[in-house]
Amino acid sequence: MGFGHRVYKTDDPRSRFLREMAASLGGPLVEFAQQVEQTTLDVLAELKPGRRLYTNVEFFAGVVMHSCRIPRDMFTPTFASGRIIGWSAHVMEQVADNRLIRPAARYVGPPPPQPVPAR
Repeated sequence: MGFGHRVYKTDDPRSRFLREMAASLGGPLVEFAQQVEQTTLDVLAELKPGRRLYTNVEFFAGVVMHSCRIPRDMFTPTFASGRIIGWSAHVMEQVADNRLIRPAARYVGPPPPQPVPAR
């Protein structure tokens, strides 16, 4: 998490905004995050040449929320609240077309648990 994005094959514009926001807030956590980002990008470039992996929106989101003194247990709900509009748009699109939009992926995990038959 925090590096690479399925759609953004260059720097994620949302991550650029959050990186700049974090830098404007400053502090030791921001400096540490910047060092971790650069080191990780360097290692990814070496280990996965040609993959063009960049920092995504998740990396600096936590740094910014911490800097804004949002309690850690509110990070996920805060992050999700910004996605509700997109999720709602997907639902409305599916309802309007009367069909589910399925991701282009195949589940390869364990089978779901089977219900216990009623006696």
